[in-house]
Amino acid sequence: MILFNSAMQREKIAVIGLVIIIVVALFAYLTATQDIFGNFFDKDDENNIDEGEFTIFDRYTTIQRNVTQNITYPLPEDILEQQLLFLLRLVDANFSYSLSPYANETVYFDIDVVKVYNCSGENHAFGDNDSNLTILWDDCADVHYISYYASNDTVFSSSYNNSVNKTGGTPLKVYLNKDIMAYAPDEYSDYYNPFFILISISYYGDSSYLSTPLAIKEGFLEALVGMKAGDEKRTDDIAPENAFGIKLQVGDILNFSSLYDFYGPMPDMSVINIQENVTPPEYLGIGDEPTTMYILRYIPYDIGEAAPADGYTYFSWNNSSIVTKINDTLLWIYTTPTTAINETFTWVEVYDNSTTGEQMVTSFPVNSSYVSTLTDDEIIVKHNPKIGDIITIETTVIGYEDYSDLTTYTVKKITNDKIYTIENFSEE
Repeated sequence: MILFNSAMQREKIAVIGLVIIIVVALFAYLTATQDIFGNFFDKDDENNIDEGEFTIFDRYTTIQRNVTQNITYPLPEDILEQQLLFLLRLVDANFSYSLSPYANETVYFDIDVVKVYNCSGENHAFGDNDSNLTILWDDCADVHYISYYASNDTVFSSSYNNSVNKTGGTPLKVYLNKDIMAYAPDEYSDYYNPFFILISISYYGDSSYLSTPLAIKEGFLEALVGMKAGDEKRTDDIAPENAFGIKLQVGDILNFSSLYDFYGPMPDMSVINIQENVTPPEYLGIGDEPTTMYILRYIPYDIGEAAPADGYTYFSWNNSSIVTKINDTLLWIYTTPTTAINETFTWVEVYDNSTTGEQMVTSFPVNSSYVSTLTDDEIIVKHNPKIGDIITIETTVIGYEDYSDLTTYTVKKITNDKIYTIENFSEE
């Protein structure tokens, strides 16, 4: 028989007690992080899973704390020209920049009215038939014109084949309406207002109207009001800002707030470079024909403001990504989580795709995520859902309130690195 003295017994009891304390502490930690009871026995060997049956989510989300965002915006000449036309002719009364070959020129026009039509169908105060009408707004008219540079009286455009003798050619078919949403009635569908210039370029690739008086900001339609068939008129000289615009140069600032993208008014942009004979970037999808590229710079956020990091907004950490630095081409964004390491929280991230206008919100189960690693360079978030939990993805398109798609996924299997889910389909 082996006998233990009292000192040995106390030592043995102390060792056993210490082991129990360690086991209980470990049990409590694993239970708190959900790596035992509910997940531990449900984990599968990835080699035995047919991944084709599942929608898979990563258990770890790695976030680079310091990211850079490009704040330059390359635009080929023809696309930029459409935007400038839209602003110059139709939207912003104070906008004057242009890419027209006739920019910076004061011009005037010789106008010959061939015929007038009461195309709106409204009561006409100055005539009761097409041959005797005095032009009013909302009328249609066939108009010959000759365009001159005021500086030297040089002709640069004409509807006549022979502008000296005023012979040949085809009159310009004009619909006197500046409303960007207005179209002439169907029976006069080939009569155009200035808005058609933008449409003809954007949809039909037809730039022929850019040299006509319809391409100027103001002065041509106004001159037609009050004329009748057979009347001739020389317009007043029209300054560049009201004619074909002011030529865009490096250093000019474009007030684009009148234009909207998926997220609202566009930011102001400055021209920082003009590159001739450049192959357009492939992502623009306009082919590889060399063109003139305008490099625009915009600053969507100021230093100290919260901003999406590479398109991601971490909704779980309000205002966690902050602009820290800006230079000529980049801004820097730094992300700091608002939860401590190992503190559980509900992971929700929002991704905005600036190209398609899609916004995707991914939500993990409540309080199933925590920051497992935090360094100066990266944040690693671990997700610990339980079997049967739901992960949701909601997709919307900015600017289209009627479009929203909510998809839910039920967690079926979990491994060390992956979460295997099955998409839930609603019964209709």
